[in-house]
Amino acid sequence: MGNVIHQLNGVRIVSGLVTDYLLAKENGFDVGKQEIGGEYKDDKQSRLDIVVKTQDQQMINIEIQLSNQHDMFKRTLFYWTQLYTSQLQKGMGYHKLLPTITINICNFTLFPQSAYYHSTFHLYEDKTLKRLVIQDDALEVHFIEMNKFLEQWHRGFLKPLDDI
Repeated sequence: MGNVIHQLNGVRIVSGLVTDYLLAKENGFDVGKQEIGGEYKDDKQSRLDIVVKTQDQQMINIEIQLSNQHDMFKRTLFYWTQLYTSQLQKGMGYHKLLPTITINICNFTLFPQSAYYHSTFHLYEDKTLKRLVIQDDALEVHFIEMNKFLEQWHRGFLKPLDDI
C-alpha cells in the first residue's frame, strides 16, 4: 500500500497544484472499491477500481485500463460525475462539494499526437485559457499512458527510480 501512496502523491505533485495529499493510514487515508449507479432497475452500474479519500476529504478515483475500448473519455467523465455527486447529501449546499480527481492508468495510447505520457485536464475558459479559481476548480483528470512511459524509460529519457 505504501508504494500506491507514493505513486499517488507523485501524480499530484506533477499536476502542479498546491496540495497536502500526504496519504497515510494514520492521517485518514481511506481506500476501497466503490460501486456507482444501479439505484434503479434500468440504471447503468459500474465498479470503480480504487477510490481514495484524502485527509482533507477529497475523492480520487484510480482506474486501470488494460485494453482500449474507445470510450475512455466518456467513461472517465461518467465515473467522475458519479463520484462528485455522491458527496451531496439531502439539504447540503453545493458550496460544500469538494474537488474530485480521476487518475487513469492506461496500457494503450490515448493521445497519439502527444509524446507526453502524463496528461492532466481541468476546466478552462476558452478565450483566456485561465483555470477556474481554486475554490471552484472541482475537476481534475489525469491520463497516464504506460506504453509511452515505458518507451521513454527504455530510451533513457526517464529515471523513474530516481525521480517521482
